[in-house]
Amino acid sequence: AIEAKRIDNVQIGGRNLFLDSADFASWSTYNVKDVAVSTDIPLKNINAKSITWKVNTISNVGGCYQRFRNDDGNTKFTDGQVYTVSAWAKASADATLFIDAEGISGARKDFNLTTNWQKIQLTFTGNKSASTVVFYGIDSSKSITFYLALPKLEEGNKATDWTPAPEDEAQKIIDLENKTNFLT
Repeated sequence: AIEAKRIDNVQIGGRNLFLDSADFASWSTYNVKDVAVSTDIPLKNINAKSITWKVNTISNVGGCYQRFRNDDGNTKFTDGQVYTVSAWAKASADATLFIDAEGISGARKDFNLTTNWQKIQLTFTGNKSASTVVFYGIDSSKSITFYLALPKLEEGNKATDWTPAPEDEAQKIIDLENKTNFLT
């Protein structure tokens, strides 16, 4: 009976809600320096990159984030919907990185990073007043490089393997068609 309840409580979404999670092209940053996109990723045979950064001087916290707003300005989070955000992370020295669904009480989790890639994840219940998911490193020395790769935000309480958002794949097809039309 306990095992059946565990299985019944699993919710799997699968669709990545983060846009540009393969190359971070549309992601924003806060209080960072030395931002770069790197080919250093934890899994091989995946066409993706990682983003790297160091914390800048404003405070001891900095990193990258993505906002979720529809064209009408409303958040894409749904009241009561369970979401899971996951990614791979590491640092150039032992450090702390946190995931935070800003504006949602209890939707923050700290992770102790090492120089080895590790999968990190946070599950939270959405509300329509929140719209931002952040990945922020904490570093008072301003010398540690943080690495983040393969972020995924999905509905449900189970993190699944990374895939790009469907919109990202559709954009690649449009770009290829435009390039082909230009060449012909």
